[in-house]
Amino acid sequence: MVAGGIRRGAGIEGHLADAVERRPYGESRVPLQSICRRVTSVLDTRMRGRHAVAMTSNLDSTGSSRGDRARTRAYLRDFLPGMIGYLAVLALVVTFGNLDGSSPWRFLWAVLPVIPALWWLRAVARHIGRIDDYQQRLLLQGIGVGFGLR
Repeated sequence: MVAGGIRRGAGIEGHLADAVERRPYGESRVPLQSICRRVTSVLDTRMRGRHAVAMTSNLDSTGSSRGDRARTRAYLRDFLPGMIGYLAVLALVVTFGNLDGSSPWRFLWAVLPVIPALWWLRAVARHIGRIDDYQQRLLLQGIGVGFGLR
C-alpha cells in the first residue's frame, strides 16, 4: 500500500501512486517532467483501449448506410437520363446545328441543350429533399460557393 490507500499495480491508479510516491523528506522519487510524461503515456494508452472497447458500436462505421445508398441510387436514376439526354442533344447541336450560319433556327439549336439541363435541376432539387439536414446544408453551401453567392 502507498499513502492514501492506493495499491501499487492497480491499473492507472497504481501507476499514478508509483509516480508520485514520496520519500521521507518530501522529495519526489521521479522528476516532475518524467511524472508528466509517464502519466500521459499511461493515460493515453489505457484510456484509448477502454474507450475503443466501451464506446465503439456498429453505428460508428465509415461506410454508407443502406438509406444513403438508396438515396444515391434514386439520385442517379433522376440525374443520369438528363446527362445522357444532354450529351445526345449536344452531339446533335454540334453536328447539325449550323450555329455559324444565318438561319433563325440557330437560336433554337443553341437553346436546345437547356432542356436536359432543366432535368438536372429537377434531379438536384429532388435529391436535396431526400437527404438529411446536415447533408442539405453542406450541399447548399457548395452550390452557393459554386455560383459565387457566398
